[in-house]
Amino acid sequence: MSVRNRAFRLLYKLHFLLRRNQNWKKQLPILCFHRVHPDYDPITQPLHPDQFKQVLEVLIKQWFFYPLMEWKTALRDPKGIILTFDDALSDFKEHAWPIIQELKLPVTLFVPTESVNTGRKLYNYQAAELLLNGMGTFEYQNRVFTSGSSDLNQYLLFCNLLGKDPNSREPLLESWNKQLKVKERLSVNPMSWLDLKSLVSEGVDIQNHTYAHSLMSGISEELFKSDIERSEQLLFDNLSVKSVFLAYPMGAYTTRLEKLLTEMGILGLGTQNCATGSGDSTLSRFNVSDRTGEELHLRLLGVHQMFKE
Repeated sequence: MSVRNRAFRLLYKLHFLLRRNQNWKKQLPILCFHRVHPDYDPITQPLHPDQFKQVLEVLIKQWFFYPLMEWKTALRDPKGIILTFDDALSDFKEHAWPIIQELKLPVTLFVPTESVNTGRKLYNYQAAELLLNGMGTFEYQNRVFTSGSSDLNQYLLFCNLLGKDPNSREPLLESWNKQLKVKERLSVNPMSWLDLKSLVSEGVDIQNHTYAHSLMSGISEELFKSDIERSEQLLFDNLSVKSVFLAYPMGAYTTRLEKLLTEMGILGLGTQNCATGSGDSTLSRFNVSDRTGEELHLRLLGVHQMFKE
């Protein structure tokens, strides 16, 4: 066990002596996970299934998990917490869902429908493969990117630019893959509609994660609305799901898009440190990167912020 993990485990044992951060307590912890897989990489940073189970087992002792549909009730409960996953990757069905089922927890899965409909990997995961496993450099929008690198800041910038370029990114990614001779791949394939139908029958709540997974704050209002409506139709046609929640890709949105979504009768979910809207009509989620349940629990209590103060 690392020194860091030992420190958080000790703090966890003593956390009852620490006051809760009152500002944080006013918020509802909505956890946002993406990947659970035994093979780690430094860019997409999946949790190992054993780590994921440990995180949930610790949280169960201190929090009560509510379905997303009951978020108003959870907000009134000081111990209320909600579990969500993004991107509808196959590793959710293979590695995360069996653990969630075993622990009998409610979960919401946000589905980017173009990826599921075409069977094509999301562009952000293609970008990770390109940067991790390619050889050489390439230029995009007057910036030079280096393959064979695990630089997380480079990856986030690359995804941000790709997210604003829905018309060009797929052919460009295909070209760069050939140019940089990317051979090794990540296990980031999307689920199929049949996979999702099975999950719905087993109790997984399915909601909208847009059609093209574009950076919503970087596209026009017209494209935003048509994207949402297209995704809504695919969810209904394939799963008989009428979604009432939408998770903004990469957590980013604007006040105007927030208002448009409200007019469509949909409640948006952003991600902390990414949202640029008012937050009045949007729920905030906590993007989980913690490796242990003790650390995540303390972070949710606001202990990190307390030490900063």
